Amino acid sequence: MHPRQQLCTSFALQAAHTWSFLARGDRYKLLPGEETITDVNLLGLKEAKPSLVYTDKYTRYREGKVTGDWEWWIADSRGWLGLRIQAKKLDPQTGRYLDLEGDVQKATAQADRLVHDALVGSDRRRTLLLARPCSSYSDQEIPASPS
Repeated sequence: MHPRQQLCTSFALQAAHTWSFLARGDRYKLLPGEETITDVNLLGLKEAKPSLVYTDKYTRYREGKVTGDWEWWIADSRGWLGLRIQAKKLDPQTGRYLDLEGDVQKATAQADRLVHDALVGSDRRRTLLLARPCSSYSDQEIPASPS
């Protein structure tokens, strides 16, 4: 099986495990928190495909500075793709992101900041690393030096 297919299978299996975990938590009124879900998923994917996925999980301090919970660096035959991720927990009963519904303006600002920081944020070394792999998946050139 091609490494990309292996990785997709690992993501799908981890998603199924997550839904099962949430359903069990819901059944016993012991829903796991967002950080627990994140930790379980990151560990599961790292164990499944250690050579295809590099994970840089942010500390709470760093998360507040650069916006996002972690970065994934995913390998394929063309190099590495960098993804900055901001986790949000879906409510298993409603199928909605309840944390985002309370303050739509705040949620929108956080999403905008996540995208901005990934492209031109204050962590310029990371910005360059994240921006360059994206240019090979886009028909638009991303500048090497954010302006």
